[in-house]
Amino acid sequence: MYSAYSRFLISFLLLFIVFFTSFANTSGQSLLNKKENNNSPSIEIENADEAEYIQGEKYGTGYFKIRGRIRVKLPSGQFIANIVIIDLERQEIYAEGNLVFESLDRSRISAERIIYNHKLSQGVLYNAKGYKKPIYLTTKTLRLLDKQSFALAEVRFTANTARPPHYHFSVKTLAFYGNTFFASGIIYYVGGFPLFAIPFLYSNPWGTGIITQAGRGETHGNFIQNTYHFKKPLSAKGSHFLPTSYSFLLDLYQYTGTNFGLELGHQSIDIDYQLNIGYANFKRYQISDGEITNQVERCQGGVDSGTSRSCTEGEEAFDWHKYQLVLNSRKQNKETNNVRNIHIKFEDYNHYLYDYEFGQRLLPETSISAFYQELRTNEDTIRSQSGWDFNYEEAWDNLSVNLKAIRKTVWRERENFQDSTYELAEDISPSFTLEYLLPVGELPLWNTGIDWTQEYTLERKKEYLESELLQTRNTNQYITDIDFSLPLLAWFYWDIEVGYGIRKTAFDPTTDNATHRSSLDLEGMRDSYQFLYMENKTSIALEASIIDLIHRYKSSFMEEEAELAYVNRKGFSENQNLNEIDISFNYFPLPDLSFQVQTVYDQRVFPERVEDRERWHYPVFRSDILLDWLNLFKESRENLLSKNKIHFFNTHLTNDYIYDPINGDSHSNVFSLLFLAGGYDLWFFQRLRYFELGFQWYHVYFNPDLDHLRYTLKSDIQLSKWSYWELVMESRANIPGRYQSDSLDGEGNSDSVDFWEDIANGTGVNGSEEQDDAIFNVLYFKTTFIFDLNDWEFRLGYELEQRYIPDTGTGLENQIYYEQRLFFALNLIRLDFGSYTQKPSRFLLETRRSPDNNL
Repeated sequence: MYSAYSRFLISFLLLFIVFFTSFANTSGQSLLNKKENNNSPSIEIENADEAEYIQGEKYGTGYFKIRGRIRVKLPSGQFIANIVIIDLERQEIYAEGNLVFESLDRSRISAERIIYNHKLSQGVLYNAKGYKKPIYLTTKTLRLLDKQSFALAEVRFTANTARPPHYHFSVKTLAFYGNTFFASGIIYYVGGFPLFAIPFLYSNPWGTGIITQAGRGETHGNFIQNTYHFKKPLSAKGSHFLPTSYSFLLDLYQYTGTNFGLELGHQSIDIDYQLNIGYANFKRYQISDGEITNQVERCQGGVDSGTSRSCTEGEEAFDWHKYQLVLNSRKQNKETNNVRNIHIKFEDYNHYLYDYEFGQRLLPETSISAFYQELRTNEDTIRSQSGWDFNYEEAWDNLSVNLKAIRKTVWRERENFQDSTYELAEDISPSFTLEYLLPVGELPLWNTGIDWTQEYTLERKKEYLESELLQTRNTNQYITDIDFSLPLLAWFYWDIEVGYGIRKTAFDPTTDNATHRSSLDLEGMRDSYQFLYMENKTSIALEASIIDLIHRYKSSFMEEEAELAYVNRKGFSENQNLNEIDISFNYFPLPDLSFQVQTVYDQRVFPERVEDRERWHYPVFRSDILLDWLNLFKESRENLLSKNKIHFFNTHLTNDYIYDPINGDSHSNVFSLLFLAGGYDLWFFQRLRYFELGFQWYHVYFNPDLDHLRYTLKSDIQLSKWSYWELVMESRANIPGRYQSDSLDGEGNSDSVDFWEDIANGTGVNGSEEQDDAIFNVLYFKTTFIFDLNDWEFRLGYELEQRYIPDTGTGLENQIYYEQRLFFALNLIRLDFGSYTQKPSRFLLETRRSPDNNL
């Protein structure tokens, strides 16, 4: 009887609470809606055992204390607690006692207590710990900002499931936004030991990469390179122009200065771009007796300035910058059959050695095809040219318009280092092309179309000398042609193009020099004429062979000035007249065996007699052989998916033989041999992930001193379940004739050397003098030990590279030297924490392209 009465009383009190809170939410909330426009949903309370109403002294109103294993449903999730206290005036909920919070994405977090404000729809959990997808965390405070957003302070988190975890992050603040989080003030611990600190961390399901490399090089001294890269998925509701990939670069070098870089990328259907911004404070250096010093010669005046030259020694630093942008925008309207494409490439450097000094860095490949290959190995280039170009194309059905603008600058080295700069060399603005294609009919027997094309081109080119306008070249050209194809037989194909054109070129010089003006007038008249042209392509496809014959013919008339025939007798130019046959023969006796012969024969008529052998362009005889030793007598599989095994054991041979028809003798030969192996599942061999050994020999028959050999070696060996060894080497022998016993130098003395001894000399084992005199030069050598430990890896390696410094006024005078580096790299390249997939984020991170490449 008492139990029934108790249950009735508790039910009545809970009904009263729900009614009262609903009344408060209705009456009080209506005022809030008028003032704050806050439409907070109601809160549900379940599983209460008893409730107590308490009168507050301070505020004059009461609040309810509910006991039991109580479930409270909030807009951002729900929690279970032993004690729940409701403040009706403030519309706040306080809970404690075995508190467990579960968010809308089923993340479970336990805490000591929670305070939740119903009016603001926000709350705070104190001393919380648990799993918030995709990490395990412990925090002092966790704020519920809305349904998908959370803010935490003084947090420790990890994605490692081991207890205790062998690594974790300690951060000051951590914020979740859906399945993305942002942290600041981070210290990374391994085994409880603080390993390094980073200012911020952005992680999302598409992955984040952090790479830190430290070491010492002979030129750079002690250095540290930092790369931070992350990628965001393209949101259907978000901007289609904001970047989807971000990279931050910060490098510090003891002798050469500092470098900061920012790279932003975007890829979508409509627009692609890659923006690369760099700033560096470069400290000049020079090599004196093998030692690097920043005490350089600082000079003022001289030949360029017309004043006397005065020099002192000391330290000197310069601010360098670079801007690179490649942008492509494409719009297509299928209803109107309209396509518009805009391509912009912009490049601006204030010094041409920027990438040479700061472009080399460790950045592992993040694509599936090559996990451990470096992405940037050839960006340390010398930029002798810079500039920009703009290309606009639009097409409506058969009408197309193309508009171009190009600016080119070239580097000019001056007497004083600080006075060297890029100078304006050429402007093309505008280059305009209008093309219209009109289908005029069909050939009745072959049912192939006949197209009539008309094209008009206008180009205005300004040419500069030392950034001063020298002359302007104006070119107009109109071409009209008819082309059609004749599939005469199943194996015989004939493509014909016949047309008429008119071309006019005129120069507008800025000089008053009569000789210069006269030469420009003559050049313009020789490029002003009318012409007829024809191009026939005949293709014969027989069994296992293809023969292509292309006949190009161009005949001019109404020339303002006839072109001298003998000037271009052997040049195969396409100025006023052209008459040549391009012959190509391809033979495929086996799927992995091919042969090709290609050459050009000149049929033009010259005033003087020309021997037939002089009319042949240097013929090239090419062979390509692939030997798959595992399937030598089996047919190749159609694709990778049909293979049961992924191991390979191949030999690839190529040979290009070039004949000299003028002298009737061999000209040169390029032989290449490449051996590839890897992917085995047999004992011991399963450790050989990849192996490549290459050899190339360039032989010049008429001058063997021009010969050179080239060797390449690459290997990737798995030492254990978590350790790997990489080896990369590239070398060449410039004068292989010295390997012969009768080799003599310019003074008649013997300079012969044993092959194996020379290889040892080239590595530097026998000293620097022998290394400088070695035939076998190691251009690049790198060995790296890699330890892949769960969500991070580190590398320990040695690198040797042959480099040279151009004459830049630094006193190096095109000096060739070897740069040696010892480095240690720590890479956090898997910081997706398994939120979308348990695969590492290297599968998801974008492989960035160089800004030099078109998108």
